[in-house]
Amino acid sequence: MKRVLQFAYGLESGGIEAFVTNLNSCKDVFEEPFDFLLYGSTNHVEFYEKKNIALGSHIYKLGDDCSKNFVIACIQKRVRAYQFMKKNRYDVVHIHNSNVFCILEAMAAKMAGVSKVVVHSHNTTLGGKGIKKFIKYIFQVSGRPLWPLFADEYCACSTEAGIWMFGKQAVEKGKVAVLKNGIIAENYYFNEKIRNKYRNKLGWDDNYIIGHVGRFSTQKNHVFLIDIFKEIYHREPKARLVLFGVGELQEKIKEKVHKLGLDKVVCFYGTSSEINNWLQAMDLYLFPSLYEGLPVSGIEAQASGVQILASNTISSELEITDCINWMKLEQSSEQWAEKALELMKQRNSRDTQKKIQKAGYDIKVTAEELKTIYEK
Repeated sequence: MKRVLQFAYGLESGGIEAFVTNLNSCKDVFEEPFDFLLYGSTNHVEFYEKKNIALGSHIYKLGDDCSKNFVIACIQKRVRAYQFMKKNRYDVVHIHNSNVFCILEAMAAKMAGVSKVVVHSHNTTLGGKGIKKFIKYIFQVSGRPLWPLFADEYCACSTEAGIWMFGKQAVEKGKVAVLKNGIIAENYYFNEKIRNKYRNKLGWDDNYIIGHVGRFSTQKNHVFLIDIFKEIYHREPKARLVLFGVGELQEKIKEKVHKLGLDKVVCFYGTSSEINNWLQAMDLYLFPSLYEGLPVSGIEAQASGVQILASNTISSELEITDCINWMKLEQSSEQWAEKALELMKQRNSRDTQKKIQKAGYDIKVTAEELKTIYEK
């Protein structure tokens, strides 16, 4: 088995991080555990670190002691990455990112003598607003023709994510391998006893529980999510909301919840290693993201059989069961709330096992496909 380095921004609680950790757990596919190179601080233990260390991985970090000047810091980090890869000699470096700027990481890998560089696209657009977003977009488009110089294999979580990173022509010519965001599916299938146990943990046995899993960032659209829940709660006082995740906008969202007088009916749970169980406790999963590639959390939620109300800005490839219900972000919070009320009071079967398996979202299938790419 070739030595593989997974190069990512971090291992905090998130979809990319969960996906790579799930891959690492496929010991019957990958004989040797992956190593990880991260951008994070050496003084901070991230959410998935302990799990990957337990699987036999080595975690390396570039540190956060770089210059305060953004451009200089950017150069310093890539130089450190180059030095690390030059010294440690990996056969494969797999770069996980959402925009063309990771071409700098690919360049560092190639300069370090890595024989196979795999670039993996996990999103479909850029964050930000106004002129900054426009400038980023210009770089995104102009950078695509450079990929053949620094990357040997292109991967993406969806067709849209492939087009976003590598261009439509690369996708149409079959140069992009679309790897499904597989999960350890059996951990998520619905179980009534687990549902009751975790509803009881919240003290919300007789309530309608609405949930969301995601980092508190602009992309996840928590501001609108809270607006939707406010309208739901005004119409149905038995409604409750539980939010899983951490992030830079968490305090801002807490302030909004407080100003709306919803403190007693909204739970900020933080991170959890038991998302598979919490999903089963939910009656509705709210998913109003501004953009997504093909989110792991959406696959996990479908495996649990919970009804999902999602924005149509998320890749349509997410819809692998009847649990997905689409709405437009242009529609009002009142309209979203009306649909949410309808869905959360339904009592449909939550058995999605056959559909998840048929759609091929078992992590072992994805792992086998990736191993083939590594060993080409």
